Amino acid sequence: MFLDVQQLPPEGQSFELEIPTGKLTTQEEVRLIDCVTVSGRLTPVDEGGICLLGEMDAAIEMGCGRCLEPLAIGIHEVLDLFYLPQSANVGPGDGEDGERELTDEDMSVSYYRDDQIDVDKMVWEQIYLALPMKPLCKEECRGLCSQCGTNLNLSECSCDKDVIDPRLAKLKTLLKS
Repeated sequence: MFLDVQQLPPEGQSFELEIPTGKLTTQEEVRLIDCVTVSGRLTPVDEGGICLLGEMDAAIEMGCGRCLEPLAIGIHEVLDLFYLPQSANVGPGDGEDGERELTDEDMSVSYYRDDQIDVDKMVWEQIYLALPMKPLCKEECRGLCSQCGTNLNLSECSCDKDVIDPRLAKLKTLLKS
């Protein structure tokens, strides 16, 4: 889905989008549970720049970082984005040797091409930025057994807990002396 910036009036324009789960390409680690809603205002600024202010709501499902069980996460993001036409700046990797140093401005600017802002790309970018570093189904999640893979939240396993990695066995002798 795209927002056409060529049709944008000088005073700006409000928009509301509801993107069904089937319309967004899915990612392996994250699955959309419900439609994504994006609303806001596009305002043109100097040199072809576009300011997008608004909000995004999404519901996703991903695996717990310890036990891998499915975990539902609601995401609400306030959007404050700035876009420039791709021709207004040299794109990343367009230098002589294919490398380019990023400035602070480069980190806060996105680019659009063909007078269209790619909403799908923007939505996934915002979802990934909002993901927790270590998603947990619950704070006291016990995870999986490192030997047999049993989910320790559901049952105990009979694995020997005192097994020492043979590469580290010599360190145990240090504690005895």
